Amino acid sequence: MATKLHEGAPGNSLDQIPTEILGEIFKIYMALPRPAELDNLSEHSRDSYIMPSPYVLSLVCASWHAIAVDIPIFWSDIIIYALWDREKNAYTVRENHGRALRAWVSRIRGQTWSLDISVATRNQEDLSPHTPLLDILSSTTIEKLEFLKAPGSIFKNPVGFGSLSFPNLKSLVLNEEGIQQFTTVCPELKEACLLSTGRCNLPWHLLTHLYIGIRVPMTANDFVYVVTHGQRLQHLCISTQTDSMSSYLLPSISSSQSSEAYPTSSLTDLTLINAWPFVIPLPISWPNLKRVRLLTDLSGWIDGYHADNLRLLQSLTHLHISSWKFPTDAKSLLGACHSLTHLHVDIFQDHIFDELTLSLDCEAGSLLPHLESLKFDYRADRDHLELPFPDTFYKMIASRVDPSSVTQGRPWTPLKSLAFQIYHPNYNMPCTLLDELRKGLEVFSGQIDVSLSVARVYRDYVVQTDDGDVDHWDRGFGAVVDALGQF
Repeated sequence: MATKLHEGAPGNSLDQIPTEILGEIFKIYMALPRPAELDNLSEHSRDSYIMPSPYVLSLVCASWHAIAVDIPIFWSDIIIYALWDREKNAYTVRENHGRALRAWVSRIRGQTWSLDISVATRNQEDLSPHTPLLDILSSTTIEKLEFLKAPGSIFKNPVGFGSLSFPNLKSLVLNEEGIQQFTTVCPELKEACLLSTGRCNLPWHLLTHLYIGIRVPMTANDFVYVVTHGQRLQHLCISTQTDSMSSYLLPSISSSQSSEAYPTSSLTDLTLINAWPFVIPLPISWPNLKRVRLLTDLSGWIDGYHADNLRLLQSLTHLHISSWKFPTDAKSLLGACHSLTHLHVDIFQDHIFDELTLSLDCEAGSLLPHLESLKFDYRADRDHLELPFPDTFYKMIASRVDPSSVTQGRPWTPLKSLAFQIYHPNYNMPCTLLDELRKGLEVFSGQIDVSLSVARVYRDYVVQTDDGDVDHWDRGFGAVVDALGQF
């Protein structure tokens, strides 16, 4: 079979490369990640860096343009800067931008694609020709759209997407206004990230993955509505201000109320950042819940809720707790996690070691009988870091490594691994606590796997999920959530 050669400039060595191979080289170029070294450069240097783009390839020469245009996947990520025209009550784009968009969309040719829309208000002094956005994004062109990132205002009827149908839309990111009434038809919608400042009303019953950002006003009643109607939800992450939840705390619901009041949820992974946990009615069941991250202030929470609410934790295998004021008596919380195998705790107070220590007076089924892995992130002031570590820590480890002396024949799983990370902010002072821990844990050599490390910067979970950087679950945000608590 004859292979077409690239027809470059005379004397150019590239003119001998077959078109198919040059196309593969283009794909490698398009897949290049953003260099990490850019973060160490000046703002001017970062701004001058050109990210891989099919548009750049198409400008090199006519032959490269033809090759790039013939690869549909290159054109599958489209960004639109739309303008809200108050006089025409419509979303528009400048006419030259509209022509480019039509060409770009035509190159997709049946390929699934993503769309990112930013909206600004049109300056009334702007007299240049404009094209209505809906003239470009018709029902035909959006048929294969899978990922959409846009402000909620774009869904207004009849001027926006509210009248359209998105038959293959899988993921939605709302980055500005909310949607009071969501009338858009999207039967395949599975994932949503809400970053807006307004209240939102989505088809919760369709979603399997949901993130509610820190700028979304949310009361406890809103939380109740989402979890009781989102029966397909598997992953739920909420980052909201504590005050907005705590001011609407629901009263505990009597255990006499039937758990059949709501269908059983599919939830497997729950992350709460700055949010009050489990502000939900009692008659709901999460038998598949396996992973929970409570990255919030737990002080005063446990005593304020009906104990039966903690039954939602019975199926947990992985728990991450980060609380500046850890409950003084955490046994009710830990005792509810009967199936827990992995525990990750950000430590600010030492009494957690007492709570985790096995003793003869331990009640049957309490205090994590199946715990295999412990991870501590230890944060304290500089002086405390240099003090001898409490003996209660080593006592707790000893009781977990060989629990036979205190479990009285009851089934317990010995601890298999321990990870301890110390946040030590002073670069000029050696972390003597690390050496102390290493020496103190030598007695358990061969019995458990031990990992000790030092970090200089403490993780800010809110910053890690900053709304400005949130993308689709399948395009990086899911990995961000998973990284919040690496068990």
